Amino acid sequence: MKTYRILGALVLSGFLSLATSQAAFNLYGNSNDLGGSSSISAHFLLGSMVTLDQTVDLLDAGVIFRNAGYNANIGLYSADFSNGLPDQLLATTGSFFVTSTGTVETPFTTSPTLLPGDYWFMAEYDRDSVSVGFSQTVTNLVAYRSLTFATSLPSAFGPASTYTGQAFNYYLVTQSVPEPSTYALFGLGALALVIAARRKIS
Repeated sequence: MKTYRILGALVLSGFLSLATSQAAFNLYGNSNDLGGSSSISAHFLLGSMVTLDQTVDLLDAGVIFRNAGYNANIGLYSADFSNGLPDQLLATTGSFFVTSTGTVETPFTTSPTLLPGDYWFMAEYDRDSVSVGFSQTVTNLVAYRSLTFATSLPSAFGPASTYTGQAFNYYLVTQSVPEPSTYALFGLGALALVIAARRKIS
């Protein structure tokens, strides 16, 4: 009986260790300072595409702010299958007040699981001359629409205008989702250990 308890504890410890190692945190987008400083007008929902290479749980919206003292609202939109532009709202931070400069990571109000693919990080502000880190040497596609600042974002993005030649310090904080096959293999291995232990005892 003692052998089974020890073996069970080892199996549980290994399972928890595996879950922790598999559920790593990942940043997608421009988390490294791009060097420049933008000047964004109020009442525009504007942003760029972020591509995920694995299944993740969404956690936070990251921005490198150059100035503070205004309200922001960030949303993550799906990409339209027909044209690749922002489509449906998947998650939002809700309105929040920017109190400091530098890197600010704001939790989304929900944490949906996202499949690999393209998404749109969109942000709007209630004051002119908002400044975030950006670059004009990157040929990213930028999408935007006019939108009066509010505490909630539209569920459907609607018609989008686009231009190229800028990148913003916008990024997603995510947590990777372990593949079910990994747990299945670990479970089979643990079962084999238990069977082997029983045979040695009997």
